[in-house]
Amino acid sequence: MKSLKTSCKIILIVIILSILNTCFPYVTAQSPVQGTQNYIVMELEHEQILYKLNSEKETNSSILNRLMTCLITMDYQSVTTHITPKKDSISRNERFRLSAKEQYSIDSLIKATMLGGADNTAIALAEHIAASEQEFVGLMNEKAKQLGLKNTFFANVDGSPNELQHTTVLDMAIFIKHSLKNPHFKSIFMQELALWDDLVISNGNKLVIENNTSYKVGGVLGYFNNITTAQNISIFYVETGPTEFKDTMKLLIIVAGSTDEQYVQTSELLLENVLNNYKRDQLVKEGEIIYDMVVDDEKLNVVAASDVYCIMPKDIGNVLQNKSFTFIEGYGPDEIRPPIAAGTILGTANYHLKDGSIIRFSMKADRDIELRKTTVKSLLDKIREYDELYTLLIALLILEAIILLLKLVAKISSK
Repeated sequence: MKSLKTSCKIILIVIILSILNTCFPYVTAQSPVQGTQNYIVMELEHEQILYKLNSEKETNSSILNRLMTCLITMDYQSVTTHITPKKDSISRNERFRLSAKEQYSIDSLIKATMLGGADNTAIALAEHIAASEQEFVGLMNEKAKQLGLKNTFFANVDGSPNELQHTTVLDMAIFIKHSLKNPHFKSIFMQELALWDDLVISNGNKLVIENNTSYKVGGVLGYFNNITTAQNISIFYVETGPTEFKDTMKLLIIVAGSTDEQYVQTSELLLENVLNNYKRDQLVKEGEIIYDMVVDDEKLNVVAASDVYCIMPKDIGNVLQNKSFTFIEGYGPDEIRPPIAAGTILGTANYHLKDGSIIRFSMKADRDIELRKTTVKSLLDKIREYDELYTLLIALLILEAIILLLKLVAKISSK
């Protein structure tokens, strides 16, 4: 009897685990670092979130203020342009002095703002682009909205304390993904050192300047005084290999609310966990059939337009949860009509992974489908294959037309 009860318990546990696995497939892995910090690890190609903790909790936006100021400046003005500040100033860290009688390149001002944490250079940039700092802040909040930064608000350009402004590490990750598409922004972001006149600007992020790996890294460090203690916001970017290598991951690790050098330990531990537990692998091959439909009684295969790679756990084989499709207007299954040329982009496939990520890629037609010909047109095309017969037919048709015309004239004359 006891044995039977034990067997029943085992069976029940197996059933429960099976149900849980079906209803709750793998999600973002258990975060390896707990505590009061806010952090996120995002793979930038498809915005896959690999680890997170308090990622949507409000945090200080000081570093994002200055980065947004630099990005908008690059949108509006060439970095080779020289500008004159409106007033003399010195940065809060007392490293960067500006004179209203001197000219400075936008490039040098951006480097001081991004890498050196200078606040006065951010204000100088803003006042050059807009009529006032507050007008520039309007541009910052507008840009935040365009990028989908749902929990970010700016009140100034330099990141000085203001209870109204805030962001999250998730919003910062979305911003950095977009910003790295700007070649000049990425170039500065990846620098360890830069020059300001005779002053060497050292990237404040120790993960960048003390990088002892073979990986290509970049990032910045934001520093601000909290109510009780000094805290850091570390933005750290890692490319694990050359872009052309198919297993290369592009990882963004953002840690906020850490004290002293805690951000270094947290970031290194998060990176180690990603490398140990995840891989970049092929999800779909170019030409793989994604969908099929019937067009004018002919079968058309809708295939992947390119190879598709994504990040997936090393110990899980099937990462796909379900699929959905978004077709371009006129190419949906119920509306598509010939002619269709092979390679025509028909829409987007949305692969929903078990970790909550959505991998989107283009779909194309795998073959030509021509407009179906009418019986008469098909007959004429067949006749055209025989030149003499075609010429004779045309001559007979012309003769028939002349005879009809003559009969018509005769009939009219007889009246």
